[in-house]
Amino acid sequence: TGGSWGTGIATGALVGCFFNGIEYYKPFFSYPFMAIVLFGLPAIFAQALVFSFAWDGSQRKSWLASKFTMAIGLLIFTFFIRGSYVLFVTILFAAIAWIPRRFIFSRYNNSCSKIFMLLFDILIGELIPLLISLPLIQSDFLIPITGRSGPALNPNIAIGILMAACVAVLALNGLSTYLVSLKKIHLIIALLFSFFVLNPIIVVGFVGKVPYQTKTPMRLRIVNTDRTWYNSDRSINRSDAGYWFHPVDPDTSFYLPEFAKTVPELSEIVEIEANLNTCSDLFCSQPLVWPSGKSLKKTPWLPKAKRLPTFIKDSDQLRIHSFLVLDRTLN
Repeated sequence: TGGSWGTGIATGALVGCFFNGIEYYKPFFSYPFMAIVLFGLPAIFAQALVFSFAWDGSQRKSWLASKFTMAIGLLIFTFFIRGSYVLFVTILFAAIAWIPRRFIFSRYNNSCSKIFMLLFDILIGELIPLLISLPLIQSDFLIPITGRSGPALNPNIAIGILMAACVAVLALNGLSTYLVSLKKIHLIIALLFSFFVLNPIIVVGFVGKVPYQTKTPMRLRIVNTDRTWYNSDRSINRSDAGYWFHPVDPDTSFYLPEFAKTVPELSEIVEIEANLNTCSDLFCSQPLVWPSGKSLKKTPWLPKAKRLPTFIKDSDQLRIHSFLVLDRTLN
């Protein structure tokens, strides 16, 4: 069971690598729930495939193995992780769904009882734990937090691992054990179809290259900057001016050429070193020192010809429109 869970997580990471390979970064950014489908569905098929090979297609052995592993995981994680109660919820409702299946539905071997047993298992053993655990795998929470991690993080792989891990745990209730009864070739076809056909259709046909929308804009700080380098005798060595970009979202540098099609000036952007551990200049010649400096390797820089004005040409006058006196007399 641990191997099947690990395979599901690895499948989620591979899906993220696949999206990186076809240069579709963060396709789930504007549609967070889509991450569960893109990464979770292949993880479920991969998990069921491992079960099928390990237990030779036996639903009973797969079900018992998954519950035993989750019980061991609950015993261990209880001492370290507060959220380990999710494992207890899945085990509890899986057992509740298993009792009528074992003592009632097993007496009837017709198609109606099998269908009813399947629906009962999905409703009690799958749906209820999913609804209880949904706040913990809330993609509307994970994706925005991951999206503010800076350019050093790969969001496709990070979200792929998180979503696949969560969905794989919930699928251990019964969905994976039901899929075990399918032929191995059918599971392989379903896995490959979800990986190489369904996901590209969703991403390429529905999202497109740029995942940002009005409700989900790119977070980018742009600072109008003058830079001056001084020698040891305080004489000026060199100076320049430009717009310094501090990317908050991952993979920002990939989208700047796309934006240059609308704003031609962005085509002149160059990347400057921002690695505080290796650069030679003080603060890597950045205008601001950020706590996330270690996560920044390169930052975009747009040169400009004119420097910032050294004085304000236009004057302004302050006028008092109203005057209010507050009575603060103490009783």
